[in-house]
Amino acid sequence: MKKIYFLRHGHTPLTGTYVGSTDCGLSAQGVEQIQAVAASPALQEATRIIASPMLRCVQTVAELTGKYQVSYHPLLKEIDFGFWEGLTFDQVYTKYQQEFDLWCSSPATFSFPGGESVADFRARMKQIIPLLNTCADERIMVVAHGGVICHLLCILLGLPLDNYTLLKLDVGHYASVDLYETGAVLTGFNKSISG
Repeated sequence: MKKIYFLRHGHTPLTGTYVGSTDCGLSAQGVEQIQAVAASPALQEATRIIASPMLRCVQTVAELTGKYQVSYHPLLKEIDFGFWEGLTFDQVYTKYQQEFDLWCSSPATFSFPGGESVADFRARMKQIIPLLNTCADERIMVVAHGGVICHLLCILLGLPLDNYTLLKLDVGHYASVDLYETGAVLTGFNKSISG
């Protein structure tokens, strides 16, 4: 059995907007969040970190205090929201209502205007599973983005990928999964040092 911890990066100045390919760093609040969660006994069990190379994830890793072997993997980058980058939900819905409705009704075939297709993003997520399965470490922390983590959880738990919107992992929080040869079991969700 492997234990995998999925840690979402901390708060950024753009939290509350669609942020995928925009390479922003952590806010002061985000640094404090990660410094707090870094003390979690569960996360301290990890020996290997596999992280997104985006700045907010790199800075998250820098605030963790355990003894980890760290590698960065481009497959873990968040989806590119294209023209929606930096916009709030209300702004997207006002300016791109037709596209937004299409995303909700047919997410698997949707492409973000000026950005990445959901199909390409999901294909990327599926490539991460062999990376986790072949990693020699038994306690792995994945430091990544909300969309990445929720898609990976759906894949590991055998849930339809369209169900990723039913999961909401807060910034600076983590989920945990026990990974067996026959499948995965969710053992924690939206956890921080206090909960």
